[in-house]
Amino acid sequence: MSAPTIPAEKLSREEINRKQKEYIFPSVTTYFSDPVPMDHASMQHVWDVEGKKYLDFFGGIVTISVGHCNPRVTSWTKAQIERMQHVSTCFPNEPTPKMSNPPTSPASRTSTILPVDSSSKPDSPSINTTCGSRPTAPTHTSSRPP
Repeated sequence: MSAPTIPAEKLSREEINRKQKEYIFPSVTTYFSDPVPMDHASMQHVWDVEGKKYLDFFGGIVTISVGHCNPRVTSWTKAQIERMQHVSTCFPNEPTPKMSNPPTSPASRTSTILPVDSSSKPDSPSINTTCGSRPTAPTHTSSRPP
């Protein structure tokens, strides 16, 4: 299976911003009147569509802890996606229990876990841990390799 390709035609900064305002729901907005559209990122840096490099001071939860496109994380992510991208929690699978109790995780001190999505961001996985019948606060974890 080959990787999908991004169309060769690149949009200009102005065209991206115009389409953002025209097609994206108004509540999904930026903080700036003339935002800088980003093209790609690596670790703590981002590049705009014109090729200018920036130090990312606005990184989210995951990028703050591991960086954008960290090869250690992306290699594990790619390997898992190539094997199985999603399966219902109705079906047991190897990755869930394997990742649920690594020796350094807060879950290693509890008896059971319930994998859930925090719903704060689509890319923010969390694990809600429970000790017996007494729930604890949700514990946000990154799916990083051991």
